[in-house]
Amino acid sequence: MEVHKMKKWLSRLLSLSLLLSLTACSSPAPGQSGSGSNGGGAGKEPTGYQETIVWCPRLDFMTQDIHHTPSMVTKATYLWVYNQLVEFDPVTEQIIPVLCTSWEQLSDTQWKFHLRDDVYFHNGDKFSAEDVKFSYEIANQGNSAVRVEGIESMEVLDEQTIVINLKSCDMDFLYKITAPEVSILSKKAFDTMPEEEAIKIGTGAYKYGEWVQGDHVEFLANHDYWNGAPKTERIVLRYIPEPSARTIALQTGEVDLIQEPPATDLAAIAEDSNLRLEQYPGSTVSYLFLNCSVAPFDNQLVREAVAHAINFEEIRQAVYLGNCLELNNVMHSSNEFYSDVESYSYDIEKAKELLTEAGYPNGFSSFIATAGQANDVAIATIIQSQLSKAGITLEVQNMDSVAFNALIAPSSTEKIPMGVTAFSGYTYGADSALRVNFHSKGPQNYCNLNDPYVDEMLDKAVAEKDAEVRRQLYAELEQYLVNLAVYLPNCIELNNIGMKDGVEGFIQPNGIIMDLRNVCIPTYD
Repeated sequence: MEVHKMKKWLSRLLSLSLLLSLTACSSPAPGQSGSGSNGGGAGKEPTGYQETIVWCPRLDFMTQDIHHTPSMVTKATYLWVYNQLVEFDPVTEQIIPVLCTSWEQLSDTQWKFHLRDDVYFHNGDKFSAEDVKFSYEIANQGNSAVRVEGIESMEVLDEQTIVINLKSCDMDFLYKITAPEVSILSKKAFDTMPEEEAIKIGTGAYKYGEWVQGDHVEFLANHDYWNGAPKTERIVLRYIPEPSARTIALQTGEVDLIQEPPATDLAAIAEDSNLRLEQYPGSTVSYLFLNCSVAPFDNQLVREAVAHAINFEEIRQAVYLGNCLELNNVMHSSNEFYSDVESYSYDIEKAKELLTEAGYPNGFSSFIATAGQANDVAIATIIQSQLSKAGITLEVQNMDSVAFNALIAPSSTEKIPMGVTAFSGYTYGADSALRVNFHSKGPQNYCNLNDPYVDEMLDKAVAEKDAEVRRQLYAELEQYLVNLAVYLPNCIELNNIGMKDGVEGFIQPNGIIMDLRNVCIPTYD
């Protein structure tokens, strides 16, 4: 990790000392990957492995169509079923080859990839350069287009060699193609099978099994996996929407790993000798978006008033019990192009003045929406109370995640004026961190921002090869976006994972993406 990034994280992690004092006896430090205990088999070789591991994330699995989901929980499972050309290693913070053996940057806009010749898809098709070309072409037609839309053309030189030509210099190109939604699919499968079946065919360690929407989806071990068959025969992703119920399921042994137990349960998990709590600084930013295409949030003064009327410190203490990292910028603080910005302070009188200036001396009524997750509901409820002090009356509308994601999409004709959600795409480079949220064509531009200056600055920064000049461009853009008050960051969430003490092979997540390919529970006779 670069020195300046390490210092930022270390300074922020000091704020976690209270929580870590509760978990020190049974949990590794944040950012450290625990291999787990031997569950009574210390010093012994395992005689086998638990056949099924049940993983309980905080959100439901949404779709097998890799190109059309904003859900990071769903994208995490794509790592098990598919592979990308390259991956980002969250431990070393390096981009590593996966379906390629190496790559070369031939020029500012030209990349050459040398591919593995021992990889087969789940249906027996051999992986080749034609599959890469096909996969990136169809990825450019979905929500994943933001990752590959910079590709001008692709040249298949032979079965194991492909050259990718970009429209312009993109300093984050390798980061972008680490995204699970641009995984490699089988061209032959799409030529010979219905699309809804072909989309399921990957090269990964697991194959899709049964999927019951809203309940569970199973993943079955691929015994012919090119990188070695996994030790766990079956992973079941089970959806339990209530956070406290997830904790109970872990404590009673119904599930083996859970994501994001309630903050009030963390100490209990850490102190339970049968369980383990793993914690990592996350990439997920909790934020409030204001839809600037909907009145009265199309008024800059109204958005500024809202920004001044929200006490985010109160929210962090009430919802997260302080166990999160403060953020006031639209850029994640771990990104090398993060800069210190001036943001809106809590000032209720200033908020009232701005509302009067905007033509709303008596406030106004609107609604705020969430995907029904406990933290988001709590945040929205607190915001409802806080804004009432400025004369703004809000109704809180809690939806299921599928309905919420459909309504907040930029293409939706039914606009949500305010919403509490989270963004976890900061692991794909500085450009992706901002482009998907703020470019006029960004797939997660929930604030419906259409600003030519923002589009121009994004294009200029991603093409800039001089790191210092690039840093200055992003600093200017970050301050400009903060000033617009369309995206109000609350905090950086921690990755809190509760698991059985015998779980092994769990590695540091890449942001919110939980990689369970090597997770197993050894058994002993």
